[in-house]
Amino acid sequence: RQSLLLADLRFNAATRQAFGALAIGHTALTLGRLAVTPANGTSLLLQGLSLDSDSSVQGDYVDLRGQLAVDRIQSAQFAATRAGYAVSFTHLHGPSLAALLQAMRRTQRNLGAGRGAAALQMLAIFRQYGGAVLAHEPVLQITRIGFVMPEGELRLSARVTVPALTGANLSGDAALAAVTRNLQAVADLRVDTALADKLLGRSGQGAALLQAQMQQLERVGYLRRDGSAYSTHIDYQAGNLRINGLPYPPAVQSAAPPAAPPAGPPPAAVPR
Repeated sequence: RQSLLLADLRFNAATRQAFGALAIGHTALTLGRLAVTPANGTSLLLQGLSLDSDSSVQGDYVDLRGQLAVDRIQSAQFAATRAGYAVSFTHLHGPSLAALLQAMRRTQRNLGAGRGAAALQMLAIFRQYGGAVLAHEPVLQITRIGFVMPEGELRLSARVTVPALTGANLSGDAALAAVTRNLQAVADLRVDTALADKLLGRSGQGAALLQAQMQQLERVGYLRRDGSAYSTHIDYQAGNLRINGLPYPPAVQSAAPPAAPPAGPPPAAVPR
């Protein structure tokens, strides 16, 4: 028997339209409890879910902030608390973003092809309109993505921006190279060691290989152990990736040839 239970579901919104396509203001959704029990499969329980978004306009630019929080998630193989994210997009060019969204909505209304064709159409839209959004230097800030399990906590934060782009270097085949060349990103990941062990499944098949890989990352400095937690800092600037301040991929040092013996006079003849 299959069942679905929703309890204490609430939604409120106070928004206004901007640039002909954007809903600006505040929205909030809360759900006290969601329980799903399929006829044949794994049951799912969510408790204390909240989804909030805020947006504002200053001149031609839009700031967006959103967060999702779940007090408890439980299934047969996964149980976590404090799951969710807090993310913001700032300095989004409103007219360019509106044009992008309008094109996406037109495409969705007219879709009659399969998923593959739809994906190609969406990619074409991003190529046509996405460059104008990126050319105004938007900033993506991830304050937190994470969750807590009995073994510990996983937390990720990041900041991504693409400065110094123009419409000229975002056209045609040069667009991807321009984004890669100008992309700036920093990220920090922290996970408790006991939780890392669980997520990597070291107690199952392939445990020895995973153990060796983690140890190798620690040896080269890409992974740091701070007490009972692993941490890493990632920095990408101008096409160069550094992890904990070290270049990636690591520099390969070739073995130096043996040193030649010092030059000198030939040995004296030994008298018989």
